[in-house]
Amino acid sequence: MKRVHCCTIRFLLVFTVLSLMVTVTCAPRYFVAVIEPGATKSLKKGRIKVMIDISSNSLLRNRIRVVNGSREPVAVYPVDITLNIKGSEVILPAVLNYHEYVTMRYDEARKRCSGTEFRYTCIEKIDKYFKRYLKVKQFPYGEIPPRKKITGFFAFNLPDPFNSTDQSKRVADLLREKKKMTAATITVRVVAVDSGKDLFFNFPVNVITSDDEQNTLLRIMRNY
Repeated sequence: MKRVHCCTIRFLLVFTVLSLMVTVTCAPRYFVAVIEPGATKSLKKGRIKVMIDISSNSLLRNRIRVVNGSREPVAVYPVDITLNIKGSEVILPAVLNYHEYVTMRYDEARKRCSGTEFRYTCIEKIDKYFKRYLKVKQFPYGEIPPRKKITGFFAFNLPDPFNSTDQSKRVADLLREKKKMTAATITVRVVAVDSGKDLFFNFPVNVITSDDEQNTLLRIMRNY
């Protein structure tokens, strides 16, 4: 009875704040992971150059540029951009469709507003934040012609309060018992189309996790 009572109180409190508790359990349900960029932002191998710009304040504001200075086409697909979190089983490819990913989290965020005291203010802030990312250019996966460069936004499906996907939940379960800051690597594989040669560009980063749900509504627009 004591366990059930504890869980019931916790459920009511969290539901009032952000409606994040979905199961009757005393285990912490709030969980978020963000990528902290490392010092290396640009790598070059031969005539191929890869640059990444990772934001530690947003899972959406990440950009990549690939410069093909060679004489043959190269290719980069979502499976070629991976986040490998050391000491865990987490190896995440970039999401296939950036704008669908933003829309999924945008819709979920608007649903949370219905449970808040200032619903219309909440929706206004959610709209202002997410709509800008619906307008940005996604990284155009596929072939890059010789002497061309492509740039765009990309993302990994990491857990946050507005992500209810099964993949995100599995990542949260795998990382929940890890350290708050864990070393990781973003690997970009660039494939030379004609020769079939693979070039790997490894960017050291850290993944920072948190299960602190205090002031969630105040932090959510700043960080996500």
